Amino acid sequence: MTWRLLYAMMLLGVFATAQPYDFQSSMQTYVPLENATSVTQGNIWINVEATIPIGFDFAIGQHVVQDLRLTEYAGAIAPVFGLGTATDVGMVSAYGALVADRNATDNNEGQPGGVSDILYKTEGAEGNRIFTLEYRNVGLHIEWMVNGTSDMFTNFQVKLYENGSRIEYVYGPTNVTSNFQVFLGQTGPAVVIAPRYDVSDPNNPLLIEGYHLVGNHAAPQLVPIVSEDDLLTGVQGVPQNGRTYIFTNNMKVDDVYGVKDWAVFPNPAGDMLEHNYVLEDVAKMYVVDAAGKLIRSEIPIAKINLKGLTTGVYYLQLELLNGERVSKRFLKK
Repeated sequence: MTWRLLYAMMLLGVFATAQPYDFQSSMQTYVPLENATSVTQGNIWINVEATIPIGFDFAIGQHVVQDLRLTEYAGAIAPVFGLGTATDVGMVSAYGALVADRNATDNNEGQPGGVSDILYKTEGAEGNRIFTLEYRNVGLHIEWMVNGTSDMFTNFQVKLYENGSRIEYVYGPTNVTSNFQVFLGQTGPAVVIAPRYDVSDPNNPLLIEGYHLVGNHAAPQLVPIVSEDDLLTGVQGVPQNGRTYIFTNNMKVDDVYGVKDWAVFPNPAGDMLEHNYVLEDVAKMYVVDAAGKLIRSEIPIAKINLKGLTTGVYYLQLELLNGERVSKRFLKK
C-alpha cells in the first residue's frame, strides 16, 4: 500500500475569495454519538470510501450539498457535488495526522476485528438539524509504522449545522501528547480550511487559497496559508477533551464573485427549466445529477429542455467567463 498523509477533512464546493469563515475556540462537553450509523461496520480500516447523506441542504460557499463522500485520495470527506471532473473544491482538515483503526497493520485492511469506528448521525428538527461525523477511538498509524504499537488514541467530531451552515470540530478523549513523529515534525495536528483547492489530479492537488490555525491549541488564530508547507503546520500542542473550533459561514449562497439573487424556475420543474442569470457572463451550462454525474451540457440559453430526465434532484451549473462556477438545485417532476 502507498502511504499518504490522511487528513480527516471535508472537500466541499467552491468558496469565495474573501475569507469565508469567522473563527473562535471554545470548550464544550464532548458527547459521543448514540444509535449512529457505522461506516466501517466493525472492519479494520485505513483508507475508507463511502457516501454519507447529510440529511439536509448544507451551504458551502456558493453551493449547496446534501452528501459527504469518504474518499481515498488524501483520506478526504467530500460532497458528492458537481461534475465528476470538477477541479475547484474546498478542503477542511480537522486532524492532520495518519488516523486509522488501532488494529490496522500493513496487510489486514478490510478484515473483521476493527476496534475504531467512523460513525454519523443527523439529529434535530427541520431547519435546525445537526449532522455529526465521529471518529471514535482512532489510532495514529505512524506509531504502529515506527514502533509496532497502537497505544495512542483520539476521538473527534465534525459537525455541520443546518441553521447558518456552521462547521465545528469537537475534540474528545485522547492520550496523544505533542509528538514530532506523529505530527510530522510538528507539536500538534494541522487544522486547515482551504476554500479553493485544485484536485483535477487527485494524486497531485494544488492549493489555490487556504487558511490554517496557528498558535497555542487552546486559542489559535486563523491565518492565510502562504505556501504548501503551511498545510502541514500544526497548532502548538494537541486539542484536549472538550476543545471546540467553530467556523461560522459569513457568506451567503451565491453571494460571491458578484453573483446575487439568480434563480431557477419553476421548481419543481416539468419538461422546461428557466433561469435569470445574465447570459453575457456565462461560458457554458451543465445539468448534473445529485451524484455529480454530467447529464447534459448546453450553450448559454435561458430555457433548458429537461425532456427525458427521470424524476429526482438535479443541479444547473453555470460556468462563468471568469472561470468560476455557480449552481442551483432543482427537482425534476
